[in-house]
Amino acid sequence: MRKINNIAIKNICFYYKLILICSIYSFYNATICINASSSNIDEFTSITLLGNYFNIDENYKNYGVSKSQSEVCISSAKTISSKEILVIFNDEISTDRAVFQSVDFDWPLAGFSQQSPVSVLLTFADDLPDKEMQTISYYAVEDKAGNLIWGFYNFIVDYGGLKESGVFGSVVFSEIMANPNGAASLPEVEYIEICNRSDKAVSLNGYKYYYNLKGYALPDIVINAGEFIAFCNAGKISQFDEDINIYPVTSFPVLNNTGKLIHLENKNGDLIHFAEYSNKWYRDKDKSAGGFSLEVIDINNVYPSAANWIASSDPSGGTPGRANSVCYDNPDEELPYMKAHYIDKFGNAEIAFSKNMDASSVNGIDLINNAPNFSSVSLDSYPLSDHLSAFKDLQMEEIDEDLLFSVNIDGIRCISGNSIYSPGEIEFGTTILPEEGDVKISEILFNASADDMQFIELYNASNKFIDLRNVCLSVPDSKWEISSVIPLSSVPAIFEPGKYLIVSLSPQYLFEHFGYLGKPRISVPSKMPSLNKKSGKIAVTDADKEIIESFEYNESLHTAKNISLEDVSLERISFSVPASVSSNWYSGNETDNFATPGYRNTETGATSVQDTLKIGKERFSLLYPYMKISEGYPQSLVTINYSLENDGNMIDMSVFSSKGIEVVRPYSNFEIGSYGSLFVDIISLSERRIVPGIYILYIRCRTGEDIIEKKIVCPFVP
Repeated sequence: MRKINNIAIKNICFYYKLILICSIYSFYNATICINASSSNIDEFTSITLLGNYFNIDENYKNYGVSKSQSEVCISSAKTISSKEILVIFNDEISTDRAVFQSVDFDWPLAGFSQQSPVSVLLTFADDLPDKEMQTISYYAVEDKAGNLIWGFYNFIVDYGGLKESGVFGSVVFSEIMANPNGAASLPEVEYIEICNRSDKAVSLNGYKYYYNLKGYALPDIVINAGEFIAFCNAGKISQFDEDINIYPVTSFPVLNNTGKLIHLENKNGDLIHFAEYSNKWYRDKDKSAGGFSLEVIDINNVYPSAANWIASSDPSGGTPGRANSVCYDNPDEELPYMKAHYIDKFGNAEIAFSKNMDASSVNGIDLINNAPNFSSVSLDSYPLSDHLSAFKDLQMEEIDEDLLFSVNIDGIRCISGNSIYSPGEIEFGTTILPEEGDVKISEILFNASADDMQFIELYNASNKFIDLRNVCLSVPDSKWEISSVIPLSSVPAIFEPGKYLIVSLSPQYLFEHFGYLGKPRISVPSKMPSLNKKSGKIAVTDADKEIIESFEYNESLHTAKNISLEDVSLERISFSVPASVSSNWYSGNETDNFATPGYRNTETGATSVQDTLKIGKERFSLLYPYMKISEGYPQSLVTINYSLENDGNMIDMSVFSSKGIEVVRPYSNFEIGSYGSLFVDIISLSERRIVPGIYILYIRCRTGEDIIEKKIVCPFVP
């Protein structure tokens, strides 16, 4: 009780301490960490503090301090070592002008570095008191919209068990010599190297190195902080010079030259690190043939991907037991996306991801429509963590045959702390075989400057849940006959009604180039159809090669004038009009970077081509050319006038920022008549601060059996 009271008193009092800190910060500037890009300390005094709130660990929210509901803030903190704390924000941030500060003068910060788009590593000058609460404050952290945010965060330091049990990423694989044949001056012996990233010595007693899930005991030695240690077959250890920091392992496995899964566990069976290396990681054809090791580029980037490995540049062929020859800052900034979701034959709901996910974040799954027998949620692909299993052993007879249930997984992150590209509401349903007209070609980029830019966008125009194993792409011959098909998935993957699907070998590249809007489904097939850059044919088929829809594309279908058509997509106007109607296609708009992969096309949804050309833009239109913002408040509402053929229309509307973040959803399943106005006060409805910039209003209107979809660009100006 005495301990709790002390913590409570500390929570109540730290607000006043912070006021004092802000007043006399220059006197105590040893406790303040400012990014090197800040020109001087005076910049700190000019920051406008956006809001009066505290970000408090959930364990302390009952001690009289409120928690922000609107700003980007720290969502969690992880103890890396006695001097290192990794803080994770709930959205992407920039620390170019940031100030981080320890509230307790006895434990000043020595520095900080941004590790990923959402995480920052804080380094303290001295060992923090284990099992005690600490408070840090942050200022001038910039969110994606450009706001300067501030806040405070409490966390419990817990590094007491690190020396014995370790935490993920405290010790990492740092070098792999899988093919030593032809090494310049190293013995032709395979080895694995690890590095202790923490600031504490780690005992390897009980540690095991696993090669293809078979374990091998490591020597009972201590690896010091920052030390590199290599291991090899005990019978070949004598071939290395005595000054090389390498140790023997009994029955050391023969390493596969082309790659294999390896992982490291401590004596408690905790996963410490893993990597599924590949000969493609060398990035050098000659070096991949032998004689050179694979090295980690950035030891502080613990995500085990090809982006952080490269062939050694050391003349000897490798650097066993010492710092790597290639070393520079290379943080993991790649955001994960959902690859597939489905119900397996045992009644488990499964979700596959493009990256390995943080097991501690799976509680971020929200149940939308209630499912029976909701039980555990876990990442099942150990030691990898790119597959999630939930709602185990569903009793299928208790569930509606069509829509089973819906979930939202926006809250989960990869092991680097990067938030997932939002897939929106994920619907699980019973899949049905597709028929002609069920899947439509929505957009195609055939004249791409690079293979990574090429894509095909599909739309599920049916009311069916379709398994992508039964949807294929093909290039028909001159007689429109199908000889071979490319399945869009080799594993179960639900394609829900009303969803868009990106078919691309490099969806991450598309997101970075065009942005991410619309929350599409994603397919990365084994290969892409061969698309001619001038004209050609493409067909969507089922697994039996029956055509679902086909399209003969041609440069002449473009509506863009006086520009190069390279990297300009063809977008479809109406799903109610056949793809063969040439006036049903137009060029991607310059305001969308000439393509809209994964979200609604500029004029999609008219019931006929003629309607689109005549009144498509007037069905929903912005009353004023722009909206005014003054001191954070709107001077007028966003007003959208609409004119439709009939009454009894149902409308959904979402507002997105220019970076694809959903700001607010003002209308959901709302009935409107044949004409009138819609009013949206984005500021009052939104839970986030609205700043000047471009906002996009997406409107989806169900009118009879047709669906009208409209995108309206709405500039907000100061």
